[in-house]
Amino acid sequence: MRTPSSVGTRPRVERGVALDAPRAAVETLAKHAKVGAIALGRVRTRAQREIHYDTPRGALAEHGVSLRVIEREGIVVQRVEERRELVAGFFVRAVHEAPLATAEPDLSRVGNGALTAQIRAACADVALVPMLELERHTALRSAALETARLTLRCHVAEARGDAASDSRGRIELASARGGLRVCFDAAHALLSELPELRPAREDDAARVARAVALEPAPSASTPLALPNRAGLAALVDAALVHCWRSLDRSAAAARAPGDAESVHQMRIAVRRFRTALRVLRDPISRERATRLRAALGTLAEQLGAVRDFDVFLARLATCEASRPPLEQLRRSAQRARSEAFDELAQLLDSPERAALDLELGQLAFAGSWRGAATVTLDGSATRAARAFVARANRRARRAGDGFAQLAPDDRHRLRLRVKSARYTAELLAPLLSAKRIRRTVRRARALQDALGVECDARRADAIMQQIALPEARDEAQFVLGYGAGETHGVRESCERAWRRFRRVSRSWR
Repeated sequence: MRTPSSVGTRPRVERGVALDAPRAAVETLAKHAKVGAIALGRVRTRAQREIHYDTPRGALAEHGVSLRVIEREGIVVQRVEERRELVAGFFVRAVHEAPLATAEPDLSRVGNGALTAQIRAACADVALVPMLELERHTALRSAALETARLTLRCHVAEARGDAASDSRGRIELASARGGLRVCFDAAHALLSELPELRPAREDDAARVARAVALEPAPSASTPLALPNRAGLAALVDAALVHCWRSLDRSAAAARAPGDAESVHQMRIAVRRFRTALRVLRDPISRERATRLRAALGTLAEQLGAVRDFDVFLARLATCEASRPPLEQLRRSAQRARSEAFDELAQLLDSPERAALDLELGQLAFAGSWRGAATVTLDGSATRAARAFVARANRRARRAGDGFAQLAPDDRHRLRLRVKSARYTAELLAPLLSAKRIRRTVRRARALQDALGVECDARRADAIMQQIALPEARDEAQFVLGYGAGETHGVRESCERAWRRFRRVSRSWR
């Protein structure tokens, strides 16, 4: 085989939007001259054979690195991709390519010392072995949307060997002129014409990890990182990216049936994002923030429906510690939970959710909110953070006026506003006094938990009426009695927690 003279070894960074697609949708884009508002240029096709290498335990995939040897038209190329971002279709990857004389990987040809060291450390002298073999067919086209031009790559990859029946399609949009925003615009346009498209959430490294049943590494949420004397614009960008990454991390795990904690974490991520949209509504534009909050609210409601049954099942487990099993109630609650989860799964896979993902990605990564701000963006991020936290705390204090006489619905609204104030403080913590933030968050959480006992008891009563069967009357009476005992004396603890929160929240004025 001959080695190419034109393949460079210098790394390049690729950015764009990737959409997973059925094969028919990829073939449509490969053939048509126009799809909706997108005009497509001449088609250039190529076919290649790829062999992906890793250690038997997927050490490279665990670090988000893909190493493959590519053969096409008698040329052999080694391609190493280092994932830097993959969030609901938006990708950033560093690509290192080098020619090879044989069809065996050669780490000395990576062409990047830091990445080579990372690969060697990950492998730890364990031999690389073939993990996945693909036959990839690619159609390359130019694309024009209004005055912007893009590169459109339509891939169909068929796995060989044990996964011979596995065939998948992917569409990648990269901007030649116009920046990332036009990539998201084009992805929206394609989705409106081909509603079966979905933002990609898996790259080749993730696919290898799945093939070896590698558990995804826990990805802890990191605080905002802003330079000294950052302005409001930098704060908005950092907060949106932070919230979007957190939501995307939680979404993959929440798709697993029966995983109560993942559903809970995704619900929290949605609520945090909705809080950020409320806090940043003036820079983003109130109309857009309100619309996106409503769209996320639909998702939050369905996550809440599943979460309510998980809490109820946990309550049943606590009750069963002091009496025989509550079999009839448990079976009825599990059936209802399964139905609610099926509705959640349909929502997560819906075209509406795909469109929402793309808009949130455009907002966070392409800065599409710029230009719509109704406030000056060159102010201090720290000063803005203090104002945002103070405003969130004022909303909570107003909701708690006349605390002792609040009706149950008003107490629930107070709990939501306290939670919003806590999320605001946690989001903006790196810009504010650490001691004051810790005190605010601690007291907000205490009040939230105290009010939550009442809230959980009311929801348990509502679920009982929804699922209880006549033959389970005795079991239902026991659970209701347990709930009444659990909430006894809670009002006093709520009042104490409210007084402590009210005092500390005033310090943000």
